[in-house]
Amino acid sequence: MKHKKLRTVLITVVVIAALVAAYMIAFMRPQPLLDCLGGTETPTTGTLTVYDQAHQEGQKWDVAEGSELDEVWQAMQSAQVRFLRGHGVVTLPDGGAYYEVKLANADGSSSYAFGCNSEGDLIIAGSDYVLVGDSSLPQALADLAQAAAE
Repeated sequence: MKHKKLRTVLITVVVIAALVAAYMIAFMRPQPLLDCLGGTETPTTGTLTVYDQAHQEGQKWDVAEGSELDEVWQAMQSAQVRFLRGHGVVTLPDGGAYYEVKLANADGSSSYAFGCNSEGDLIIAGSDYVLVGDSSLPQALADLAQAAAE
């Protein structure tokens, strides 16, 4: 009888450990940013909204093909992200900016929508992600915002 209870507890612990390991492997591993977004075609147009200390309500620009948009696309292609949790919250870091990005290719078959702050925290489809490694995406978005403002 005593061995049966011990075996039941042991099996329960092993099953829970296996579920936690499967979750960590499936959801916590780094993956390409583009795997989290819809589309694979180069964006040619879109909008960029920047929230910072000077623009708490946001400042919105239409963006079109150009070297800054190409820089953002290249940064998106090379970016690796890691899922943190569902239902992410938009945050504006002290002294930084939050970028709301909506891009699409010419025929609209590929679209990309995400939020990224200057610290590398991302919101994709309402879930919270973080950039992994050395990513140029926040700087590319800052450059795009600066070019759009001019």
